[in-house]
Amino acid sequence: QEGAEAAMERRMLPFLDENEVRAHLQWDPLIAAMENALVDFSAGRVQQPLRRLLKIEPYEGFFAVMPAASAATVGAKLVTFYPSNAGRGLPTHLAVILLFAPETGEALALLDGRLITEMRTAAVSAAATKVLASVDAKVLALMACQPRILEPSKPWPSVNSSSVSSPIGTLRCCHRPG
Repeated sequence: QEGAEAAMERRMLPFLDENEVRAHLQWDPLIAAMENALVDFSAGRVQQPLRRLLKIEPYEGFFAVMPAASAATVGAKLVTFYPSNAGRGLPTHLAVILLFAPETGEALALLDGRLITEMRTAAVSAAATKVLASVDAKVLALMACQPRILEPSKPWPSVNSSSVSSPIGTLRCCHRPG
């Protein structure tokens, strides 16, 4: 027992910042992972209660807690949404993700969640498009897309990649600024 406690005291929880997250995430494996996650959730193999949301009144911000658990992993995303950050040159959505070992409850890693959230949202859209789009679809419309998708210089999954089966020629985004 004492040896386990000493080992726990010496172990530092790894933190992956946004640059480290960017170096590890790749579109095709992420889209495949989201396909599997959607199947597992639909099959009842994932516990994911509705997010808990707090309004941060004085700053017109929001704070949400989003836990999830499966046989493979346990984790929680803590996310904030501050619309006024856009005027400060900061992202409106900021997050951290904490991962735990499902067998022991031991905290495994803390990750910057801003980019993960952004890429996961796009990957779920790509996974849904792959399954739901007709084979001859030419136009893809995204509703409430994040501002980053409107920046052509930013890398996003190609709608003509191997992840999407139809040859999409036009991408239309509907986004409300702010």
